[in-house]
Amino acid sequence: MPEIFQYDFMVKAFIGGILVGGLAPALGLFLVLRRLAMISDSLSHVALTGVAIGLLTRTYPPIAGLGATAVAAVAIETVRLRRLMPGDAALAVVLYSALAVAVVIISLADGFNVDLFAYLFGSILTVTSTDLWLLAGLTVIVVGFV
Repeated sequence: MPEIFQYDFMVKAFIGGILVGGLAPALGLFLVLRRLAMISDSLSHVALTGVAIGLLTRTYPPIAGLGATAVAAVAIETVRLRRLMPGDAALAVVLYSALAVAVVIISLADGFNVDLFAYLFGSILTVTSTDLWLLAGLTVIVVGFV
């Protein structure tokens, strides 16, 4: 075994990279074929809002981000299916609304800005076991639907 895998954090980073590397192309192709390529940008801003809410309420931020993202994805799809507005317009509304809410939450709570930037930019070397289980579960769910 290579020396690099003697460190626990490197093993976790490798496993996380493998999971994301297998999941991202399948999900990306699915979204591009459905003409929803901008949904990743919109949902990433929603996830930022969810993480900010999680840090503000002292809950586990990735779960808060995942919950906010799931709610936004269902809302976008509902608006798109009911033809209340074009799909790209719904994506733009969600993107800018989520960004505005995130900025307001960040400005209200000055104490967690450093933690928020760690979630915003991230580092694969800081992946925890909980993150791996969450990522593995999401991989199974997404592969099941795609």
